[in-house]
Amino acid sequence: HVVRSCYNVYLGGMNGTNQICAKSVLAQMMMIVFTRVEENSMMVEFKTVSVAELLEFTDRNLNEGSSIQFAQNFLNEIVDAKSKEGLAESKLCLQLENDKGEKKKGEPTDGELSEGADLSGYSKIREDGFMLFKNLCKLSMKFSSQEHADDNILLRGKVLSLELLKVIMDNAGPIWRSNERFLNVIKQFLCLSLLKNSALSVMTIFQLLCSIFKNLLSKYRSGLKSEIGIFFPMLILRVLENVLQPSFLQKMTVLSLLEEVSKDPQIIIDVFVNYDCDVDAPNIFERTVNGLLKTALGPPPGSTTTLSPVQDITFRSESVKCLVTIIKSMGTWMDQQLKVGEPNLDKVSDHEVPEAAASVCEEGNIIDYELHPEANSEFSGAAALEQRRAYKLEIQKGVSLFNRKPSKGIDFLMSTKKLGNSPEDVASFLKNATGLNPSIIGDYLGEREEFPLKVMHAYVDSFNFEGMDFGESIRYFLRGFRLPGEAQKIDRIMEKFAERYCKCNPNSFTSAETAYVLAYSVIMLNTDAHNSMVKDKVPWESL
Repeated sequence: HVVRSCYNVYLGGMNGTNQICAKSVLAQMMMIVFTRVEENSMMVEFKTVSVAELLEFTDRNLNEGSSIQFAQNFLNEIVDAKSKEGLAESKLCLQLENDKGEKKKGEPTDGELSEGADLSGYSKIREDGFMLFKNLCKLSMKFSSQEHADDNILLRGKVLSLELLKVIMDNAGPIWRSNERFLNVIKQFLCLSLLKNSALSVMTIFQLLCSIFKNLLSKYRSGLKSEIGIFFPMLILRVLENVLQPSFLQKMTVLSLLEEVSKDPQIIIDVFVNYDCDVDAPNIFERTVNGLLKTALGPPPGSTTTLSPVQDITFRSESVKCLVTIIKSMGTWMDQQLKVGEPNLDKVSDHEVPEAAASVCEEGNIIDYELHPEANSEFSGAAALEQRRAYKLEIQKGVSLFNRKPSKGIDFLMSTKKLGNSPEDVASFLKNATGLNPSIIGDYLGEREEFPLKVMHAYVDSFNFEGMDFGESIRYFLRGFRLPGEAQKIDRIMEKFAERYCKCNPNSFTSAETAYVLAYSVIMLNTDAHNSMVKDKVPWESL
C-alpha cells in the first residue's frame, strides 16, 4: 500500500515537493530491499539515497525553492529513525519473514545459502527481490496504445521505473555477478527493457538507458558479452557515427559516457580483446575510435549538416578528450603489465573466450592459436593479441571477398591457411561463419563445377534430419542461405536435400525421387505465393 500510494502521488500529484518526496521514498525502498537481497538478511546497513542524484535526468522542474533539500532531510529522518530501532526489532522482522516463508524441516536458513544455490523456495527476501525487479522491468516496457499515443502518465511511469532500476543497478553488489540466477534476471528482463526502449526518441529515456548500460558494461560485462555486443552498436555507435545530423543532447550523452568508460583501462582492453579480436563479434573498439575521429574532424567539406558552429566545436573538443582518455588508459594498462612482467592472455580480460566461437573454428578446421596454445607458447600477451586481431582481419577480408566473388574468397582463405582444402572444411565455413551473404552462399552451393558441387554435398550431409517433419526440415535446411533464382541450381540443391532426408528417415518416402518432387514443389509453391514478381498465381482450387 505504501508503494502504491507513493507511486500514485508521484504520477498524479500536483505539488512538486510531494512528488519529489514520493519518488525519493520509492528509491529509498529499492535501496533497502535490494541491500537486504544482497545480504540475504533483514539486519543490514543501507545507504541513504541522494535526492539530487536521483533528479539528475528528470523532474528538476518540480523543485520549488528548497524542495530537494526538504526531501533529503525527510529521507535522512526516516533512515535515522530506522537505524535506531535496534537489533531486536530486526530479529523480529526476520522471524516474521521466515514464518511467512513456511520453511520445511531440514531446509537451510537464509544465512546458510550458498552463493550459487537455486534460491527458489529458500529465501523469501530474495524471492521478493526477484519479483520486484521483474515487475519494474515490465512496467518500464509498457507502451502507449495508438488511441492514446501521448499518454503522459504512462510515459512518466516508464521513466520512474527506469530510474528505480538505475538505483538498483548503481548499488548492486557482487551477488548480481556471482549468482547465475541474478545474472539471468538481468539478461531476461532488464536487457529486454533496454532493447524495447532503445527505439524511443524521448531524451530522458535515452539518458537513463545509457546510464544503465554504463553500469552493465562496468560491472557485468563478464556475463553479458553477447548482450553488450548488441546494445553498444544500438545505443552508442548509432549516435556516435552520425556526424551530419545528430541530436546534440544524445551525442553529448554518448560522448560523456565514453569518456567515463574510457577512464578504466581494463574496460578498454576487455572490449578490444572480446569483440575486436573475436571472429564472431562486432569490432566495437575500432568503430568507437573511428566514430570519435570522424566527430573530431567534423562534417566533411561541402556536406549539409544541422549542427551550429558552437555545437560542432563542442563535439570536436569532447571527442578529442575521449581519444586522449583512451590513449592514456591504454598506456596505464601497459605500465601495469610491465610492472608485473609478461602477462598471459587470460590476465588481459575477465572474459573467457566463448566456447561457441571456438567450436566454429573447430568445425571449420580453421587454425586458431587459441585452440592450439602449445604451438604459440613463445608469444607474449601483447603478441598474442596482435596475432588474434590479425587473424580476425584476414577472416573478414576473406568474407568480404566471398561476398563479392565466392571463389576468390575461398581461395584467399585457403592460401592464408585460415581454411582447409577439403569440401567439408569449406562447407563448415559456409554454415558457421558470420558476415556471409546468404544469397551468395546459395549461388555458390548451386554451382555445377566439381569443387562447389562437392561442397554442396558436404554442406547438406552435415545436417541431421532424423525424426523431423518434412516441412520443418526444409525450413531448418534453408535458414542458413537463400536459394538461388536459377531453376537448375535449385534443382541440384533440393535433389541432394531429398536424398539426405530419406537417408535420415528411411521409412518416410518410398524413394528419394518422391521426396525430391515434393521438396521442389514446395519451393515452387512458396515462390508463387510470396514473390511479388509472379503475376499469374496458381489458383488454390487447383491444388
